[in-house]
Amino acid sequence: LWHSGHRLRLSKPAAATLTRACGACLDDLDAQQFSMLLISLPRLGMWLPEEWLERRTFSRPHDLRTLSNQDLCTQLYVCGKLHVMPPAPWLKQALHEVRQRAGNLNGHMVSGILQGLSSLGYSPGEEWLNAVVLTSGPALARMQAKKLTKAYAAAVDLEPALALLWGHNFDSLFSVQQRQWRQAQRVP
Repeated sequence: LWHSGHRLRLSKPAAATLTRACGACLDDLDAQQFSMLLISLPRLGMWLPEEWLERRTFSRPHDLRTLSNQDLCTQLYVCGKLHVMPPAPWLKQALHEVRQRAGNLNGHMVSGILQGLSSLGYSPGEEWLNAVVLTSGPALARMQAKKLTKAYAAAVDLEPALALLWGHNFDSLFSVQQRQWRQAQRVP
């Protein structure tokens, strides 16, 4: 499914058959397989049943600690893409995990989280956003300009006041931050 691309669209009967088949084996999928399913079905032009997120994701907040970085970020991104607001306890734990792992996330993961939260219209607050962006700054700085712009737009959509702190884009923030990192590395 993942390699199917954006142009493939299933007929309604085929989509219904695939949805039933995936739903039947949903509980047998591991976290990575479930995350891939969350990403792949929309690529086929299919909407995921919200009950799948409830059954596999929201009902298991304790499992968030065991998810890989990719799986955690994918689940947050997909919630936004589908405009499904997670229950407060799940979201609180997911955001805690993201903040703890921010230094180990790649730029695409952080961008996906920011875009997902922006789509939901849910801001975790200036402190959380600033901490995650600054901690993951080196990873974000390696992204292509177009993708970095999307991440910045999502973040300032959530907390417009951060634009005053960060500057007009992440490039200006990260250029200052990179100078500081270089200077810190030179100090014996």
